[in-house]
Amino acid sequence: KQGALGDCWLLAAIATVSTQPHLWGRVFQFVDVAEAKKKGIHAIRLCVDGTWTTVVVDDQIPWAGKGAIFATPVPVVGEASEAAAAAGTGKEKFKFWVSIIEKAFAKRHSCYEAIEAGFITDALTDLTGQTSESFLLDNDEVRQQVQSGKLWQSLIRWHASKYLMGAGSGAGSDTDTTDSGIVLGHAYSILDVVDVDGLHLLKMRNPWGKGEWSGQYSDEDMRKNQSRRLKAKLRWVDADDGTFWISFRDFALNFGTLYICRTFPDEWSKETLGGVWKKPVGDSSVPVGDKQFVLTLDRPTDLYISVSQQDMRGATKFDQAKIMLKLFEYKGSRVSDPVATRELIRSRDGKEGEFCDTRQVGLEGGKMLTPGSYAVVPLAEMDSAGDKVNFTLTVFSKHPVKIE
Repeated sequence: KQGALGDCWLLAAIATVSTQPHLWGRVFQFVDVAEAKKKGIHAIRLCVDGTWTTVVVDDQIPWAGKGAIFATPVPVVGEASEAAAAAGTGKEKFKFWVSIIEKAFAKRHSCYEAIEAGFITDALTDLTGQTSESFLLDNDEVRQQVQSGKLWQSLIRWHASKYLMGAGSGAGSDTDTTDSGIVLGHAYSILDVVDVDGLHLLKMRNPWGKGEWSGQYSDEDMRKNQSRRLKAKLRWVDADDGTFWISFRDFALNFGTLYICRTFPDEWSKETLGGVWKKPVGDSSVPVGDKQFVLTLDRPTDLYISVSQQDMRGATKFDQAKIMLKLFEYKGSRVSDPVATRELIRSRDGKEGEFCDTRQVGLEGGKMLTPGSYAVVPLAEMDSAGDKVNFTLTVFSKHPVKIE
């Protein structure tokens, strides 16, 4: 459960990644068991700017009175522990792994204060080494996909592919809640996506461990109005634990952003290149796109390209550029004006034609790209950023490709 720290973005990501054992196992590093028990040593792996880094922390968790200040440890289920809790002996047992990961993030970014506020996509990438993107649900293109059912079909496909998902509620303070129970300005995990008896439903979780959706398919609605058949199929549990079911229609109406972390099979190829955006002399609002790459395909292949700027969280000054990624047909020379020139594909994280104020954006090539060469152009608006921003370009592909 979330504590006093405003890191719902991180806790929602932890809850999501923990549903995938093959990804979760990469986060924890094995250490000498005897030494760990003696000194409380924990080694956590985080993917920092595309490189796996081990962060070593102890198990001393900030505590006040009878509880943790930040992420609340989860009580161990068991007769001895539960009896100790009931008796108030202080000998009940807890699972501290969420608190340990929270501490590792705080150490990586210099302090607990540095991990206040953020996006689920960033935490998902840091925990998995994969690439993430966001969909603004008020984007005209995305809204059309909601209405046509195309986005729902994508959700089903992504869930089947074991992609990780989360959502952000509408703008506002997390001290405010809508009439239907959704906390504003808050991050939620998406734990399941199902099409059952013609119903399009999502299972979600509030990282606070309490406070749930109160509309159709909520716990109250399930108790009073839904069939035993549906409750059995959903394996519904009646508990105020922050977990709830919601229809896709109500999801699109009550949430502002959908977050996706694409998890690619180990057999896929991965190519990574680095670059630097430098603020232009004079008018700093002019977008920068001078660093361009050539992508060559010798056969059609599924592929995904992402660009991620350096993680500046915890730095003395938070300098983040607004970014965009475009792909053009390569005609033997540089794209002279990549902002004005019409692209084949562009990143879709922001609104149409707008740069996105996030750490990473991406585009999906797919088999629509025929064999040949393409220009890949990462773009940045440096107006509010520092003099330079480092970035990483990553290409995931089912079949090997060449990027230079």
